Amino acid sequence: MIAMTTDADNKVLPLAFAVVDKESRPSWGWFLECLRISIGHVICIISNRQKGIKCAIAEWPRGDDGRLQVFHRYCLRHVASNFNTHFNDPTLKALALKGGYATEEAKFEFLMQTIKDVEINALKRIDPNDDKLERYMPYTYLISEDLDKWNQ
Repeated sequence: MIAMTTDADNKVLPLAFAVVDKESRPSWGWFLECLRISIGHVICIISNRQKGIKCAIAEWPRGDDGRLQVFHRYCLRHVASNFNTHFNDPTLKALALKGGYATEEAKFEFLMQTIKDVEINALKRIDPNDDKLERYMPYTYLISEDLDKWNQ
């Protein structure tokens, strides 16, 4: 496990690391707790969508107003990599990445609509009783996680 930070010149620097037996909720919880105690607070954690990290962040201490005191975002490279593992389609992966990098809502919507159209067309050609329908649903896969959490 490793925690990185950026300096004022946008250079990436290592902040902390730990070697653990496996990535899990307890090991991520311990690592993040050590990090929180060491630096006082963490503003934003950018990670993959590993379950242990998500669980550890969900257990993060809350402020007096009940809200989490940490932001969690998903690394766009990991989103695209996981997407490609499921769908193994370089064109769809490129569309997903372009969507993630889009700075204009209209462009993002256009790219996502293109992926949605691929899904609609694929679903028209397959048996609705197929027990692995999700392999034909790239749009559904992408929007299954909060799009606001995608981070470059």
